[in-house]
Amino acid sequence: MADQDIYLIKKSSGVDNCPDGKLCLFTNVGFNKVVGDILVISPDIQVDQAQLESYGFILGEGGGVSSVVNNMTQAATLVSGIYLDGQTLAVSAGKEISSLYDYPLGSNSWNDAVRSVVSAPVNEVNLVILAESDFSVGIDERYLFKCKIENNSATTVENVTINVTINNTDIISVSTVPAVTVPANSSVILRIPVTGKAVGSTELVCRLHAPIGVINTGNNVVTTLVHVTEPKPLQVTQQLMSHWKLVWDQPEYIYSYHLVLTSRDEQVSSWELSFVLPEGAEVSPDWLKTNANWIILNIEKSVEGHVYLESRAGHIIGPNQDVPLDIQIIYPGESSDYDVINNLRLEQLS
Repeated sequence: MADQDIYLIKKSSGVDNCPDGKLCLFTNVGFNKVVGDILVISPDIQVDQAQLESYGFILGEGGGVSSVVNNMTQAATLVSGIYLDGQTLAVSAGKEISSLYDYPLGSNSWNDAVRSVVSAPVNEVNLVILAESDFSVGIDERYLFKCKIENNSATTVENVTINVTINNTDIISVSTVPAVTVPANSSVILRIPVTGKAVGSTELVCRLHAPIGVINTGNNVVTTLVHVTEPKPLQVTQQLMSHWKLVWDQPEYIYSYHLVLTSRDEQVSSWELSFVLPEGAEVSPDWLKTNANWIILNIEKSVEGHVYLESRAGHIIGPNQDVPLDIQIIYPGESSDYDVINNLRLEQLS
């Protein structure tokens, strides 16, 4: 945003000090009857608590917004949540609020309760962000962790983005993900790539950003813990063999992969192979039938793109006893994204 889109007037008071075409927040009632600060905001801007405080306008108990002047030609919105979420209070065009004590917020009032501001009218939605919890990756392993956004409202929300931050960037790196549309009364699943760099644990924080004019009454932030380990004793390597049309006049393709299951230290007679697939993909039912004598699909665990294949008797994996596995997967189309199966994991079953 431009330098003058938001600025602070120190030790000032009075409605007359709010410029035309601006939204002004006052730190004291009566438009700073006791002289205070004024934060001036241009139209069509949304700022959370950290952004507001970066201009020297400190929020919280005993400090913050006590009166408001809207000299814009459109409504503005005060928000109770620190991340542009929570309860809202509309301030219509041209309105002056001398004291936010007069506006109830639960059992209290809006005085000093504003944490975010939108200098525009808003629509409220209820988005809930959920993230895969307490997961692990190996050093140099690329892993797609699951982030799910549920839309519990009747409004489709476009251009929703997820920003991911890491407390310790020496342990793990993360890739950006594109914006998504979350349909009304539905959900989307994002797969966010992370790569292990060094052994250790760190918090990973996912923050949801809705477009301007949309306020989320759900949650905008979720935190998860990620552990980076040494390479695991059970490993899977993969190679794309070929792919072809499932039916000549239909869009689906079959992709064939050659996998090799290995164990570094011990013999494993009972094991589980897992991975994730994009929306619309599935392990070939014909392949499952053909290999049903030694591999079965765990239907209960295989949800939301996760696939779990469990071994039956035989096919022991050992230090000098690799197990080859040729697998076929049906995808909704043809893409280079399908050249690799993501999140291949091999685990010993008790």
